Amino acid sequence: MFQTWAKVLINMANPNEGEGVLGLTCATGTVARMIAPRVGATGSVAGLDFSPRMLEVARGAPSLGGPAVQWVEGDAAAAL
Repeated sequence: MFQTWAKVLINMANPNEGEGVLGLTCATGTVARMIAPRVGATGSVAGLDFSPRMLEVARGAPSLGGPAVQWVEGDAAAAL
């Protein structure tokens, strides 16, 4: 269901080969997994979420290519 909007978001961000991407509040990691092939093997992708359960789902989902996504538990708001 979210994949349609994820594609729109990724196209707006327009990541290039070799770039690094951080997905804040990544939830189940749909955007992070979909963006990984766009940054390619020389890029990097990390997904940050405060919910261990969401990250568990993200870690269990299949890769769509590109670099392995680093899943990080944390609170983005705590850095403010």
